[in-house]
Amino acid sequence: MEYLKFDVYLQGDEIMKEGSRDSTVYFINTGTVMVKSKESAISDAQLFSEGEHFGEFCLLMPYMKRPASVIAKTNVCVYSISSTDFEEVLSWFPSEREALEKVKFQRIKEVLQRLVRK
Repeated sequence: MEYLKFDVYLQGDEIMKEGSRDSTVYFINTGTVMVKSKESAISDAQLFSEGEHFGEFCLLMPYMKRPASVIAKTNVCVYSISSTDFEEVLSWFPSEREALEKVKFQRIKEVLQRLVRK
């Protein structure tokens, strides 16, 4: 069974839309993406590149709307996987699940801190 899907996005393409409901996690193979929300200025945007991932909120809170948009800052190649398939794969790798949980909670903390500042 194939779990990962390969996609290419061109500079400026919106990969993930703030406020949407989606159950996909993305892993950046090449390129750079910009993560921003309507509340944050462009200067507050986070950048992610090769080897990093985004969209993991759908794993922790599957019914939550996406807290930010992700836009290709350069041409980007990503692998994506649905949350259902991802959970199945993670069941084979408990140490990776633990590492991902730490990253997810750190990102949730960052989002909450931004909300509290407003």
